[in-house]
This record gives sequence, structure tokens and C-alpha cells, in this order.
Amino acid sequence: MEWPILADLSQSEALEVLKLCSRRRIGRGEFVCREGERGDRLFLLESGHALVETVTSEGNVSTCAVIGPGDVFGEQALVSGIDRRAASVVAIEPLDLLYMTRPEFERLSVAHPAVNKFLLTIMAARLQDVTTQLLEALYGSADQRIFSSLQRLARAYRTPDGIGARIPLHQGQVASLAGTTRPTANRIL
Repeated sequence: MEWPILADLSQSEALEVLKLCSRRRIGRGEFVCREGERGDRLFLLESGHALVETVTSEGNVSTCAVIGPGDVFGEQALVSGIDRRAASVVAIEPLDLLYMTRPEFERLSVAHPAVNKFLLTIMAARLQDVTTQLLEALYGSADQRIFSSLQRLARAYRTPDGIGARIPLHQGQVASLAGTTRPTANRIL
């Protein structure tokens, strides 16, 4: 698989990153990680799709993102002193993952300092995504937010021919991604 996040590394550095990774298979409906649990590894999603979810202060589950092949998550476990997961990741379908622990990444970054660019690239992409979603939430109408969410989902679920997409989420999950209620999403859809 081509990993877009590794594109800026030399071929040898990208191979060093991938050689350090272990494999893990997750079944549909299973959690890769749970919000609040100890985080000590970075994941690279090879196949399948998963939901990134958090629990609000009112106890409701909020869907923050849908991730798919080529996506990376858990990077904060490698760089921050905070070792608790900020969100849960649950498989929508079976997942094939690669993962790397913090000590493994630290050894690699000492041997190949340019690999630190890998983390910077991930963090910059994450910041851009959060900024875009914040601006949509603050200034976009519910219609615009639903449309943007559907565009992101269509990209994540596009068919191999690139013509269509089958999105296996229910209206409540689409509404949560758009920061609106299910009745509002139902009306807009």
C-alpha cells in the first residue's frame, strides 16, 4: 500500500518506519482503542473503515470522523506527555492495521532524525482538518455542514471506479459528523 503520510520520507526511511510496525486485525464493531485509556502507539490503517468517537459532557457519543485506508491515528501517543486517548476508534468493518509503539518510534527517530518529519506531517494535516471543521461549525449552516460531511464520506467510500460511493452510516452518525441533530439531518437529506 502507498502511504501518503510517508511520501515526504526517503524510500529507506519509509521502509524503516514500516519495518518497525506490527500487524493487528480488528473485527467489525470492535474497538481499536477507547477514549481515556492509556495510549502508547500510533496506528496506520491498511484496510477497512472506522469511526472516531468521543463522549460529550452530557454522555452522548459524538462521531468526529470516519477514517479509511492510508489514514494514521494515535500520533499524540508518540509526541505528547499526555498518555490518555482523546477519542475512541471503532471498526465499521474489519480492519487491517499496522502499529508502532512510542519506544520503537523514539529509537527510529534517533537513528533517522528525518523521520520526525513523519510526525510533523501527521500533526499538520490533523490541525488543518480540525481548523476546517471548526470554521464549518462556527460559520456554516446545517445544510453546508451535512454537504461537507457527505463529501468527505464519499471520498472515503468511493468505489474503485471512482464513480459512486456506498456510505454505510446511519443518519445519526452523519448528523453527528456534521454537528447537527438526526431530525435536522433527516430533513436536509
